[in-house]
Amino acid sequence: MTANNKLRPISRRIEALSHINSSALHHLERLIGRTNDFSRGSLFSEVGSVQSRPQVIVEGWMQRTHLLQDGRQQVLGHLLPGDFVNFSLHPQVPSLTNVECVTDVVLADASELRDHIAAVGPDDPLASAVLLALGVDEAITMNCIVRLTRQSAYERLAHLFLDLHYRLSLAGFVEDNSFELPLTQQALGEALGLSVVHLNRVLMQLRRDGSIERTGRTITLNDPERLRRRVDHNIPRWRIPAPFPAACGTVPARSSAIFATV
Repeated sequence: MTANNKLRPISRRIEALSHINSSALHHLERLIGRTNDFSRGSLFSEVGSVQSRPQVIVEGWMQRTHLLQDGRQQVLGHLLPGDFVNFSLHPQVPSLTNVECVTDVVLADASELRDHIAAVGPDDPLASAVLLALGVDEAITMNCIVRLTRQSAYERLAHLFLDLHYRLSLAGFVEDNSFELPLTQQALGEALGLSVVHLNRVLMQLRRDGSIERTGRTITLNDPERLRRRVDHNIPRWRIPAPFPAACGTVPARSSAIFATV
């Protein structure tokens, strides 16, 4: 597999979100550095640890977690191919959570990309596109808060599947509304605040009413739009100039990324 093929998730995600031109996209790929492998179950960073080099996921899944004193764990969010890990424009920001590998993971160094964005500011097309992607990440976090605080168990699980479907589709990992889910029922329960028994009941309900199909580790959403309306799932929406100038020139900062939800 070539380096460009390995970096395709981040390239696809940025391109899908921002309509970035090929010149800026190639610049992105050149700024992504060397890769490192991490094994399933390993802890990438602990809460409070300083990560001087931000990363981007090339392959695999990670998750942010918080461990309670009695041993219970809350999964705060999942990190997927094409997502940034501990990305900040400041080079010495401590990790806000534990970050661990759900599967075997390949990470690529995004330090040069961070330095480029810090140097050129938000008017640069590539910087604007990356900041837009980070804004979408924040909108997904808002979805998670709504899911955990205001929704039923059925709505929570369907809502999470819709989030994963949307995010994986941006990076090119959804085909015919199907995607691979490398999470156990215990891991899903830790993300949704549900016991394994309760989660299993909800999974069965989603399958009985025809909302999903599950074959091994593959989840298929039979009618994502209908399910989205049913559980009040919001996809981040944006307005951004497209296409960017071919010469990778500047765009007005005020129009770099304007978010709304539907």
